[in-house]
Amino acid sequence: IQVDGKLSEWKDAKWINLGHSSLFAEGTKWDGPSDSSGEIALQWDEDGLYLAARVVDDKPIMNLKRRKFVWDGDALEMTLSTNPRANVNRTEFESGDFQIGLSAGNGDANPPIIWIWQNDEVATEGEIHVEPIHSPKGYSLEAKIPWKALGSYHPRSGDALGFNIALDDGDGGGRKSQLVWAGDFAFY
Repeated sequence: IQVDGKLSEWKDAKWINLGHSSLFAEGTKWDGPSDSSGEIALQWDEDGLYLAARVVDDKPIMNLKRRKFVWDGDALEMTLSTNPRANVNRTEFESGDFQIGLSAGNGDANPPIIWIWQNDEVATEGEIHVEPIHSPKGYSLEAKIPWKALGSYHPRSGDALGFNIALDDGDGGGRKSQLVWAGDFAFY
């Protein structure tokens, strides 16, 4: 997969839809799908996990935050458990669990990044690219998260991993809303 934000390799992917009022988990206001919504897809190979997003956003690519604060603007937050035997009812992160932030940046001096909170650093050798979309207004985001940035886990076909995704919307003054695919804002 070429990480270029064009999403040409994703036409056969299965997409997760984030655009319903039942997914509004946190924030001060969500004005419906034209305010903030998206579709997310995943693929993987021996080198890494790939994520594609098509985001509708009335004020796109508005993230002025850096490092561990990327959640406070336009971003995606993903949780991933690389332990297939982890307790599915746990209420906090365990060894092998990761929360990963994918910042859209601001299209200028604050570039897009992949932040891994458990490592307290940007994903080593990670790739991320964001492209503006003009109709409907929004952006596409494409990223590669190398497996080596997620500890010693090496995927095998048939592995069942824990996963969740959230879409953060910031209109320039911090996060205004968060849509979470499953659960609430503490989406372990």
